[in-house]
Amino acid sequence: MRVKTMVPKNQIHCIDNYDQERAGMYKYCCPVCLRYFNHILVSSCCHNYICRFCIGQMSKKAKVNDQYVIRCVHCMTNDFKLKDVQPEDPIKEYTDTPAKFRQVNQC
Repeated sequence: MRVKTMVPKNQIHCIDNYDQERAGMYKYCCPVCLRYFNHILVSSCCHNYICRFCIGQMSKKAKVNDQYVIRCVHCMTNDFKLKDVQPEDPIKEYTDTPAKFRQVNQC
């Protein structure tokens, strides 16, 4: 697993709950921890999101345990890259995010 990011860790901010007023700033949802972020990473294998905090927890486990292999939490690939989602990229919405929920209920 390799991470390619141009965003310093101190510039990554999150909120725990969806907030309509700050939806434009925190538009990326991590499907692992369910927090909303101003920046997020996307996997090269299955193109799903994961936040820096979740991948950081996995890295800590790997440093402590030689047997622990960091795999994509979505497709279980062990040779993948993570890169920043670009502002012009379409936002990936997961079924339990409020934006997706609103779209489903409006039909």
